[in-house]
Amino acid sequence: MKLLFQKLWQFLLHPGKAFVLINKIISTLRISGLRGLWFAGRRYLQRRLTFTHQDGIDINAYIRQQIDIALSSLSAVQNGTVFISHDASATGAPITLLNQCKAYKQVYGNNLVIVLISGGELLQKFQAVAPVVDLHRDPKDIKVDENVFYVFSKLSELGYSRCIANTVVSGALQKVFSVNHIQVIYEIHELLQVIRTGGWGSYAENIAQSGSIVVFPAHYVADKFVEHFGLPGERVRILPQGVSLIYSGQKSTAREKLLRRLGLPNEPDIKILLGAGFAHHRKGTDLFLEVAAHFHQKQRSKVHFIWLGNRDEYFEHWKKQILPRLSYKKNLHFWDFDPEPEYIFAGADVFLLTSREDPFPSVALEALANNTPVITFKDTGGIEEILDGTNGIVVEHLNVHMMADVAWEILQNPDRMRPSETKLQTYPEFIRTLISLFSNCR
Repeated sequence: MKLLFQKLWQFLLHPGKAFVLINKIISTLRISGLRGLWFAGRRYLQRRLTFTHQDGIDINAYIRQQIDIALSSLSAVQNGTVFISHDASATGAPITLLNQCKAYKQVYGNNLVIVLISGGELLQKFQAVAPVVDLHRDPKDIKVDENVFYVFSKLSELGYSRCIANTVVSGALQKVFSVNHIQVIYEIHELLQVIRTGGWGSYAENIAQSGSIVVFPAHYVADKFVEHFGLPGERVRILPQGVSLIYSGQKSTAREKLLRRLGLPNEPDIKILLGAGFAHHRKGTDLFLEVAAHFHQKQRSKVHFIWLGNRDEYFEHWKKQILPRLSYKKNLHFWDFDPEPEYIFAGADVFLLTSREDPFPSVALEALANNTPVITFKDTGGIEEILDGTNGIVVEHLNVHMMADVAWEILQNPDRMRPSETKLQTYPEFIRTLISLFSNCR
């Protein structure tokens, strides 16, 4: 109870944080109701109401010890590159950075190090590519203390003079980069809703005022950022991320494997609609489920829906408590995150990008790379910039019935779509272009 009052007192001292929290509560209540607010609140309290010390151990000393262990594995390099990720979760931005690190190592060699602002389930995946330094920060409230300055001072001394700073959260470290004379290229994946609800406006302002080059995956994302944070236009670069999950076999082979996993016969009238990503409100998982309900109402019982990716507490509850009561439960499938999902993207008939806000999701690019057309909502992100009617369709903003009708039309006339003709780049191509931008840095 004492700890709870301490947290409440901190909010009184920092009204900006309290304002962000109140906005989150209102947004969650409006979108997910009392049940969703209950799950979100419980998760928040579990994360925030924790001690910063354990049995008298100095946590800062422990973090310094872990940092020293990580730094001790590094040798001096020339033009070394630091890659920064806000965490190592199995979500879009960290996976994108992991692919960039793999491509960098393939193209330029081993003179890279990865800095994680906080850890996550993909930590070992990052460690398999390059040395990793975990700053052990809370991405929701990043404290830039002596340990953080120490890390980048040591990296600078060792010759790591360049940095790829992934996501707007990296803007918290802008002063650290400047003090240590590290050239930085920022990669911004977030749109305004995420920046606001995350309380990251100050980080975005740091980036806008840094004088560094800022890379965006699409004009839609760049325009929103420039408009709201005042980034000078001459610092903007548009560079869509690469693709890596391309199935090596025929689409028919991938479909057969997918149907086998579903326990379904390989019959032409059985169709698969795919959605992917961490299942939560912003990804529009509820809208995906509304499309499935629309198909059920139309008695289209041969169409199956797969959501690929882990889930927040609300959708985990939905899967366990609500799904079993649905009459069409056998047509809905929740699959956990899969590190090798190529056959799933290739085996699906249509990919539904149901996000309410999504800058330029890799899952949509992977679908296109595997010859699967994409349907998305208008004014939700940058992916519509590459959909031209032959590789995918953009429907009215959040119009679930229109999305369902267009999906049905594509299922009935699959030959009209040619998603494989979409011009996409590999990650090695992407990383070469990205690194070449350092020649334009101050």
